Amino acid sequence: MLLHQKGQLVESLAFLNRLVALQPHPGIYMNQCEVLKSLGRLEAAASVCQSALQLDPSFRAARGNLAFLFQALGRPKDALEHCQWLVETNPKSIDGHLNLGGVFVACGDLLNAEAAYRRALNLSPSSPVANIRLASVLISKNEISRGIAFLRAGWELQGRDTKTLIDLVDALKKVGNLTEADALVKQALKKETTDPIENFNLGILLGKQRLLDDAIVRLKAALEVQPNFREARENLIKVLIATVRFEAAATECEAAMAENPNDFSAYGRMATIYMARGRANEAVELTRKAVQLKPDLPEIHSSLLLHLNYASEQSPESIFQDHVHFNEKFCRGLASHAEPHSNERVLERRLRIGYVSGDFLSHSVAYFTETVFAQSDKQHFELFAYSAAERVDEVTDRLRRYCDHWRDVAQMDDSRLAELIRSDGVDILVDVSGHTNKNR
Repeated sequence: MLLHQKGQLVESLAFLNRLVALQPHPGIYMNQCEVLKSLGRLEAAASVCQSALQLDPSFRAARGNLAFLFQALGRPKDALEHCQWLVETNPKSIDGHLNLGGVFVACGDLLNAEAAYRRALNLSPSSPVANIRLASVLISKNEISRGIAFLRAGWELQGRDTKTLIDLVDALKKVGNLTEADALVKQALKKETTDPIENFNLGILLGKQRLLDDAIVRLKAALEVQPNFREARENLIKVLIATVRFEAAATECEAAMAENPNDFSAYGRMATIYMARGRANEAVELTRKAVQLKPDLPEIHSSLLLHLNYASEQSPESIFQDHVHFNEKFCRGLASHAEPHSNERVLERRLRIGYVSGDFLSHSVAYFTETVFAQSDKQHFELFAYSAAERVDEVTDRLRRYCDHWRDVAQMDDSRLAELIRSDGVDILVDVSGHTNKNR
């Protein structure tokens, strides 16, 4: 463990492996787990925790580590068993209920997540985390007004932190309380701080409100204090691109690549800059590099498919093969989750037609969708719009008036959105986004 503290992880693990071979013991397995986590070997860390549980099924440290590791490995259903055991054996643990709620959220079970967070809140009404997490679940369930009350309480208890402020402003705007939202943003603009985290969160908040010049100032301030703040640089690049400051954005991309040659996000952003400059073939090559660095992230593959449409050096056959590859890797496996449609088969009723887009606002998408919405035959068609846009404007308000049903789904993951569309009984679903930003 001294070697572990000195950062000599491989040597530390070698000694622990020898020790556990001599004398298997739950505590030694936990030491192995810590070293393996430091090495990034999460599957192996989970395996030694399971070995510890075989020796002592009531060993809390092993249960807690397995709950964390399975979450990190994207296996929330496996984490659930251990979180539930920890809560059942210590029902007064606030952290236990909070962790259980987080696992339920990851499983898409918002009802049980809400119950877990309410139990945590009953144990500690002044817990900012319990208030904020309960608010998040309520907002995800579209109970936004109820969520705001807990969010505001959590924000006050948390010392009016900027991270929670972002969510509070978003929620207020969703319920149309623009006066309070704008007042909070104006207060944030005046806040003086040198703390990089605070400036980063303020940059995110101001960027969401389209105060992009102010967002740039805050993100740069965060990087001045903490030059290796990856998330701040990543968001600064996004805002610089949004304000058409391509030279400055390219400089930041190069800085990110120099700091970490495997920064897939920097390659992806640089590809966006090349696309904006009309250099589509080079953008494709940069995006392929990003795909190589992060092969399991569908968003990057999706960007590649979009860029391919503009690249003169790509043959139709190769573009087709890239789409086939995307389907094989990300889509085909979803077919097993498809459920039979239960829509009523009645000739006289109106057909329910749904449109999904992240751009129901001042955007080129509105140029063609508005005409379709406006000219739809309301006698025969019932219109549903599923908007994944993170902001609204006067165009959004106009489009909303044409639709029978408007769903704001930016905060929903894909599985919950699919469930909502199914419960709405949509007969024909139209994807308006293709492989552009915020697509589903």
